[in-house]
Amino acid sequence: MLRDFEERDKDELLQKMDMGGTKLKALKLQHRARATGIFLRQCLRELSGKGRKRTTRNSDLRQHSFASMPEPAKKSRKRLSLSRVRNKIRQNQRVRKDTFDTQLNKRPFPVRIFPLALTALAISMFFTFDGEKMIGRLFNDISIFKVRELDFIGCESTSKDRLRLLTGINLYQTSLLGLDTDIVATNVEQDPWVSRAVVKRNWPSEIVIEVVEHQPVAMINRSTTSQPQLFYVDKTGTAFLEVNPGQDVDYPVITGLDRFAEEEQRQAIFADIYSFLRYAGRNNPNLPAQSVSEIHINEQGEMVIYLVDHTFPIFFGKGDIYEKYIRLVKVLEALYKEKRKGMLISGVEYIRMDYLNDKVLVAQSESG
Repeated sequence: MLRDFEERDKDELLQKMDMGGTKLKALKLQHRARATGIFLRQCLRELSGKGRKRTTRNSDLRQHSFASMPEPAKKSRKRLSLSRVRNKIRQNQRVRKDTFDTQLNKRPFPVRIFPLALTALAISMFFTFDGEKMIGRLFNDISIFKVRELDFIGCESTSKDRLRLLTGINLYQTSLLGLDTDIVATNVEQDPWVSRAVVKRNWPSEIVIEVVEHQPVAMINRSTTSQPQLFYVDKTGTAFLEVNPGQDVDYPVITGLDRFAEEEQRQAIFADIYSFLRYAGRNNPNLPAQSVSEIHINEQGEMVIYLVDHTFPIFFGKGDIYEKYIRLVKVLEALYKEKRKGMLISGVEYIRMDYLNDKVLVAQSESG
């Protein structure tokens, strides 16, 4: 039972401790005002003679509880349990934290946005003023970022040693951080065999360069004199390299194309040439790609084809390339046979693929 009372007193004391200071002061003032009112009413009754006993000195008032402002009775301090004290401390800590967070959130808007604005400005300046290169220049001397390996991918016709010189990269001296990959790619593309170059960094010290080479499909004669001047030409019609002695010349030669100065017209004519070369690349036994010696473009922009083993021209015309190619294969198949209506390929003077619609004219010499 005694422990129950002690616990109850502790609860009451904690409740009083939890009361705010303002509320406690209000209760004290209310208590004093009530006691003062009772004292004044008793004094009035005594002075008017209505009281049961008349007082003549102050000591007579001592019997009344209202004679003075009694001090609150001092209670003996009760000991609290350790768990309650700890709970109270944790509660106060939570209150302080919530109050602190609330005050932080109430900071003026410009104070909160200033760090974000400063960060955004720094990032913007980094990219605007090429921060990567600036950092690269600052750290160029760090040995771990010096280029130790320089590799090439896709080199078949060109020399890796030549490309290595064109890069301008010095092993163990050039830094990977300050390297301008666009400049390196441009330098590599100066090689006539290189159509495109892509430079990649493999951190911390390797450079890999992927090379796309021109693939020759024919040779083109750029000479305006009797002495031929041959260049390799790729599938886009770009003449990228002059053919020198000792290089591969097993390609058909395009002549007469340079007489057309207008680029759009040249591209249209070359589109027909490349289409015919693609079909010949199927290597039909009657018309393999290796059998085509020359593709001449006459003044009308029409193709005239010459074969390696025969001197007669094949007037191929322009347009409808696939249909004409199929007909030419069939005609050559017939001519290569020794007996076919008395006609032999050795006696052919010329072949016209555009003689009439869907017709082919094979002209024979009188001796054939």
